[in-house]
Amino acid sequence: MANIKNSISGILIPLEWDDEGRVIRTVIMTFDEDTYVVADDDLGQILNSHVRKVVTANGEVAINGNVKHICVERFIIKPEK
Repeated sequence: MANIKNSISGILIPLEWDDEGRVIRTVIMTFDEDTYVVADDDLGQILNSHVRKVVTANGEVAINGNVKHICVERFIIKPEK
C-alpha cells in the first residue's frame, strides 16, 4: 500500500525506553483506539518528551502488516487546562 498524507489526533504513549528509563519511542493512540508508531526522526524525538499529552500530528502514514507508522511533518500539542 502506498504512503498517504494524514492528520491524526490522540494521546502520546511510550513504546520503548532506554536503559535509564527515558522514552525513546512513542505511539499515538487515537480516540477510536487505533495506534500509529511515530517515526524515530527529529520530530519523533521531540514528541518523546510529550508523553501522556494530546497531540494532533500531520504526516505520511504507512501500513506494514497490521502496524501503522507515521512520519510526522508537523504537530500541535493540546494545551493542558
